[in-house]
Amino acid sequence: MTTNAIDEAIVRSEFADSIRVEENIANVALRGRIADLERRIKSLRDELDSAYARQSELEQQAYKDHLTGACNRARFEGIAEAAIRRYGRFRHPASVILLDIDHFKRINDTLGHAAGDDVLVGFARVITATIRTTDTLCRWGGEEFVILAENTELAGARHLAGKILARFAECRIDATARVPGSHAADGIAGSFCLPQTASAGVAEYNGRESLSDWIARADRAMYEAKQSGRNRVEVEGIDTRTVNACPAPLAPLLRLVWHPTYECGHAVIDADHRKLFDLANDLVVATCKGNLKKATRLHRDLIERALRHFAVEEALLSRAGLPPTELQAHALEHERLCQRGRELLEQFEADAISATALTDFLVHELVSCHMLTEDRKYFKFFAGSRGGLVQGAGAARRYDLTESAARLTA
Repeated sequence: MTTNAIDEAIVRSEFADSIRVEENIANVALRGRIADLERRIKSLRDELDSAYARQSELEQQAYKDHLTGACNRARFEGIAEAAIRRYGRFRHPASVILLDIDHFKRINDTLGHAAGDDVLVGFARVITATIRTTDTLCRWGGEEFVILAENTELAGARHLAGKILARFAECRIDATARVPGSHAADGIAGSFCLPQTASAGVAEYNGRESLSDWIARADRAMYEAKQSGRNRVEVEGIDTRTVNACPAPLAPLLRLVWHPTYECGHAVIDADHRKLFDLANDLVVATCKGNLKKATRLHRDLIERALRHFAVEEALLSRAGLPPTELQAHALEHERLCQRGRELLEQFEADAISATALTDFLVHELVSCHMLTEDRKYFKFFAGSRGGLVQGAGAARRYDLTESAARLTA
């Protein structure tokens, strides 16, 4: 190899080395810049997440009553207007319950506003513990609260209002108060256990009115409850003579009215639901008329029909592809209802409770509330299905009622 060739090779090697060095330096700088950008992006993402969380927190604060935690009027009106629109499209029933604490001004005047605040908070807690997660509670103003109960007709809403008033009357609220007129000029601070009641007015949406008119009807019913002695529920748009003819716990369950929106599209499920509605209505009539023999027979018929229906429904949902965790949760709810029905049936047979108490649970909790809340969550799994008989382990599930009740196998 000539000297010139060797020199040229050396120059090329040195040039290649310098290029590699420059590339390495550039790569190191690039990697550093990329790392800086990644850190910056992460920082920006964290800032964005924090901003979103703060925005969500501010929105929640803007929509909530700071004292009771109930939603405020602006938020409620938006939810109620949406319910009105759904009624227009799907004819889903909805009711409002307007509640007002009885003699609230007397508490503020005698024990002070701090005690009044304690009562408001206690009342809100009672309501929240009683209503469903699908219901909306709003502090309407002062000592007034309003509940939007969607997928709930007048009968169910009246029943719900009655449960709230009963629980509120039973509870005792610990209120810290400053009592005027004591030895000290500014009063004596103390803790008082306050018995308290409330009155309620109920109105179901009639499909033609505005939200303000709807609330106004509930307000008129609530005013009637005040005028009629307080600590009671009045409804707008129902024959009160018929209500008063029934035992108090059953008065709100005058009749369950079937609506096409209750259908899931599966022949077996829809037929079962219609039959349960019919049995529930027959049971209410028999109990209200004091026909104990017929009511007793209908108690058993309704429980047996519900038990068979639960087994078939679970098997159909399993076949339709309901995720196992959801199916298990639904089955546990069935178990809870069965357990409660078993307990009440045993108490009834031992003369520990009245026929009215058992009827109230079966009609309201087992049929009305379960079908119109829990079951509707799974209607999409039955869409387009023609129905049919079901065989298999789910359908063969057994439920034991009492020693005297039959063991049922679907």
